[in-house]
Amino acid sequence: MSTAVAGVVTPTSRHRLRAARPLMVIAVVLLACLLAGTLLPGTEEDPRALSTTNTTDSGARALVQVIRDQGIDVVAASGAREAARLAEDPDTTLVVAFPGRASDEVAQALAGADRLVYIGTEQSYGDVLPGLEPEVSGAQPASGTQVAAGASCTLAAPVQAGGITRGAFGVLPGQDWQGCYDLGDGMVGYAERSTASGFQAVIPDSRLVRNGTVAEFGNAALAINAIARTPRVVWYLADFSDTMEDSPPVAPAWMVPALLVLCAAGLAAALARGRRLGRLVPEELPSHVPAAETVVGRGRLLRRSGDRAHTARALRAESARRLARRLGVPPAGSPEELHTALVRAGITPERAQTLLWGRPPTSDQALVDLADELTRLEEDIRHD
Repeated sequence: MSTAVAGVVTPTSRHRLRAARPLMVIAVVLLACLLAGTLLPGTEEDPRALSTTNTTDSGARALVQVIRDQGIDVVAASGAREAARLAEDPDTTLVVAFPGRASDEVAQALAGADRLVYIGTEQSYGDVLPGLEPEVSGAQPASGTQVAAGASCTLAAPVQAGGITRGAFGVLPGQDWQGCYDLGDGMVGYAERSTASGFQAVIPDSRLVRNGTVAEFGNAALAINAIARTPRVVWYLADFSDTMEDSPPVAPAWMVPALLVLCAAGLAAALARGRRLGRLVPEELPSHVPAAETVVGRGRLLRRSGDRAHTARALRAESARRLARRLGVPPAGSPEELHTALVRAGITPERAQTLLWGRPPTSDQALVDLADELTRLEEDIRHD
């Protein structure tokens, strides 16, 4: 009987190279991605409407560039806290785009600026400015329609600008506010008032400063004369999630792509070298909280606070988000784009304006009726 002798084979350099080939490929791909991310120029354009770097029709890059050409420094604030801090300078004018997107805390903090210009009242911003109420006209005006400042207008900015594009959004001025550009039913297309330390102005329709329409009539002249009164302008684009807390430090532009490449490389290595551990085994939780209970609890909190305006804004914002997704309107699209899409889908302009951008309800029953109407609007779009 013969005995087999088992020999020990020592791995050669070729064997080691073959075994390490997957890791070498991952390392080369990772290095190439890092070099590409470092050497290739990155884009700094912000796609949001009225952004100072947005070059599309919805942006405000054209107006900001003209103001800078006048020798005025335009600073884009990264958050509400920075905007409030920069606005403390007596040689600074604060521009707040879409103030309706700011929380009550942010709105109250920014309202104390000595020189303040609000742009875009497509969404109601409550009682931040006493004596001024945002309004929406019943129908969208035809493109290219002009409205004059009026013989009774004595404000410097409208007088120097002349006529502007007639918009669908205006304000009802009261108390010590002066208004120009009569839109009918007491609505005006520009309002301003003097304060003890400066001024406050409102351009209700954001189309007057957007790249696509700022060159029409006297739109640019009105915006420049209203904003460019100080050596520096702070431009703040309001956001629903912004607060007055310190903003976290901004990471370099290459940080996110590098992390994504690292995660992809780690995943590839795990798939190449890892082992399956078997199927997942579910484990029963010690307690189960139905999702309906959290919804009911949140509803009771809102009802206890009595803040119907906040609840209506939340309902309208969610309905607008779902309708935009259903109709193919981009998330960063303007209210005009959503309104146009709804009209094309067979919804009357008056119904769309009233449900999504109308006045806040004044009673619980009116709030319930608004929720029902928003649900029916979504069902009508869904069943088209």
